[in-house]
Amino acid sequence: MKLFWKRPVDERVAAETNKTYKIGFYVFTVGILADIILSVARGNAFNWFEWSVFMAAQIVCVVINARKGIADQCTESSGDKFPLKRVLGTACLVGVGTGVVTCVIYVLRGEWYALAPLQIALAAWMTFLFMFAITTAAIVALQAVVFVAAKTRSKRILGEADEDSDE
Repeated sequence: MKLFWKRPVDERVAAETNKTYKIGFYVFTVGILADIILSVARGNAFNWFEWSVFMAAQIVCVVINARKGIADQCTESSGDKFPLKRVLGTACLVGVGTGVVTCVIYVLRGEWYALAPLQIALAAWMTFLFMFAITTAAIVALQAVVFVAAKTRSKRILGEADEDSDE
């Protein structure tokens, strides 16, 4: 029940604790993702439960922030204009990582074993481009949806606060 009790908190301690939990969350996220990738690369069956829990944790964080009117931690996201340049840069980096990881998994699993070297290079390039394009487009689209949802919620919260102060 202590999780739900409101009590005074030292702001400095809260800020430092939030940093600690943030680092722990990132380490945990990367570890789970690495475990999923390595298990698939070793030829094990894809663990849908592990993937579902991983995605649920990410989605819960995004939804909670959007409901609070927060689109992103970046100061560019606090404005009314969608930070396309920064989002596109991040999406491209994630797209490159996804393309490389997918190609490595295919190589480690021996998917292209029977192909000639030129065919392997072509298959790897096509796989990389496909994964890069799909991932980049999906991330930009999802970021745009979260940005719009957070800004709408933020305006609604500010509108309610203005109405309360007028009374």
